[in-house]
Order: sequence, then C-alpha cells, then structure tokens
Amino acid sequence: MSVELNVAVNGKEKVVLTKQEQVALRLFFESESGFVDSQSLETEIWQEQIVTSNSLRKLISGLRIKFKDKDVFKNIRGKGYQLHFDRLESFEEKKVFTINYKVLFGTFVFLFILSALFFFDIEYKEDNSTLPPKVSMQTVFESEDYILDYATYKDYMFVTTRNRKTSSVYKIKNRQKTKVLS
Repeated sequence: MSVELNVAVNGKEKVVLTKQEQVALRLFFESESGFVDSQSLETEIWQEQIVTSNSLRKLISGLRIKFKDKDVFKNIRGKGYQLHFDRLESFEEKKVFTINYKVLFGTFVFLFILSALFFFDIEYKEDNSTLPPKVSMQTVFESEDYILDYATYKDYMFVTTRNRKTSSVYKIKNRQKTKVLS
C-alpha cells in the first residue's frame, strides 16, 4: 500500500484505488481490530450523498476482486465489515527497511564518488606553469573563410581555414596574421 492509500501492489500487479475505496481502507486501518460498522463506513465514504443500501456491498466486493482475496474482508452480519491486514502491516515494515537501505546505499555511493573525485583532483593536478595559456574570448582572427581548427603554441595562435577551393594555415600574434601555408 502506498502511504496515501491510492495505489497498492498485489504480487506484481498494480492496484489503483478509487477515492471511496481509499476512505474505506483508511477507516479499516485506523481501527485497532480492523472492524468498522456499516453506518460509519456509509457516513464517511458517501457523506451527504444518497446511495442505495447495496452500495457498500458493491464497494467491498470491488475491493475483494481488486485484491483477489475474498477472506481479507469479512462481513460481520448485521454489524459491519472487518479487514484482516496482518500481511499489509508486515509489508509496510519491510518498505520502511527498504527505504532506509536505499538511502544508506545512495549516501555510500555519493560519498564514494565524491572521495574519488577529490583523490583524482589532488593526484593529477598539474602545475599552472605547464598549462597552455588561455585563449582570449575576444576575436583575434577574422576571415571570410570557414575556420576549421585553431591551436596555441607559446605566444602564437595557429588557425586553419578553408574556402571552396583552398585551405590555409595562419600564424597570429598580437592580432597580426601571417599566412604560413596555403
């Protein structure tokens, strides 16, 4: 059962519950013995609505069909209905344990990844003096040709361009370009 009592799982099958079925199940679960008298069920489920005397029987019958267990909802003749829900309580306890296990596992994985990233950052951190200079975000090369690639080496930038017929390599320093290869 979900906490909101709107969805349940019976084996591998998902059981979707109507609002009226949810109210009925909430009443059964709130009762210590699982017994709820017919008058209370009708009042809580349908409130001010006028329904037939057969409506409650149809609702309980629908629940029996959805859960595929006729013995879970017992009719106490002339008094009401009793729900035997021992199996549902043990399922809920398992669910709490599973949720805690998932949180614990997720925390472990997160901490493992975080420590691995920290280790690799310290172990493989390069000295700033060996890193190539950062490329300026300003435009340092203008061309009507299509720019294929660029690279920096020492104080120079090398740019490869291409038009419809030829390709060229330019050497650039201080915004001065020199054609190296065509």
